[in-house]
Amino acid sequence: MSQSSGFDMSKVPTGEKLVLGAAAIYIIWIFIPTWYSCCDVEGLGSIGNAGVNGFRGFMILAWFLALAAVAEIAIRRFGSQSFSLPMERGQLHVIVAAVALLCTLLGLVIKPSAFTVSASISWGLFVGIVLAIVWAYGAYMMYNAPEEASMGGTMGGSAPPPPPGPSA
Repeated sequence: MSQSSGFDMSKVPTGEKLVLGAAAIYIIWIFIPTWYSCCDVEGLGSIGNAGVNGFRGFMILAWFLALAAVAEIAIRRFGSQSFSLPMERGQLHVIVAAVALLCTLLGLVIKPSAFTVSASISWGLFVGIVLAIVWAYGAYMMYNAPEEASMGGTMGGSAPPPPPGPSA
């Protein structure tokens, strides 16, 4: 029997698993129309029970950041590419996740509206906030985790060779 040399998910650190999972679910969740309840018309009250998705305003930026976070981890873990980043991976993921969380929180303040029709906050927005918090926590775990020698250090290069042994 031959053993496959497939990818072993147990070797992926927990922080990366959290970022990969939460950001990937965020990418899908933003299109589900549960973020806002529609539609309240000024003077008439609620006229419908339709939902509005979260792919609007600042949350579009959060969606692109989620794509970037998932792509970086996927390329580094599943591909054979090694590339340089302007800073440590963990620090970069913390910044990306913090900006995405901020953009998602802005969804509480900036609600979709047009003319006299406005939408009210629904339960889907809070699920999006929880996903962004989990994503940010995973990025924080990546920031605090030591870099693996097998991943090529923090800047994409390889570890320096060991010093030569004593000559006899």
